[in-house]
This record gives sequence, structure tokens and C-alpha cells, in this order.
Amino acid sequence: MVGAYANFQYGPSSGFAVEAGVDQVTTTTGKVKADADVGTYVITTEVKAGDEVLATATYTVTVEAE
Repeated sequence: MVGAYANFQYGPSSGFAVEAGVDQVTTTTGKVKADADVGTYVITTEVKAGDEVLATATYTVTVEAE
């Protein structure tokens, strides 16, 4: 993910179809631009049913100077 995003959505606007009792695995990949500002970036993902948040996961990416 590149840039300063206040809100980033992965996947179709209607969401992904899921099936009860079956493990669901989704992989999101991103690339940090070579000229990205040094700093710490926090990415939070949410699994939602409508407006209800069912689960969250938070990831931290640190960009350091060479």
C-alpha cells in the first residue's frame, strides 16, 4: 500500500463470500515504495458483517533509513 490512506478496502465492495465451517484464507500483499518516508505505519484489517466488526488484526511496518 502506498500513500497516506485514511481508509483502504481490499476486495470487492460487496465483500467476499464465505461458507460456515470452512477455513477462509485471504492473502494481501503490498510493497513499500523506495522513497517512502521513514516512520512506523500501522495497518488494521477488519472482518465485518454489514457494519458489525467480527474480528480485527493489526500489523506494524517500520520504514528505516538505509
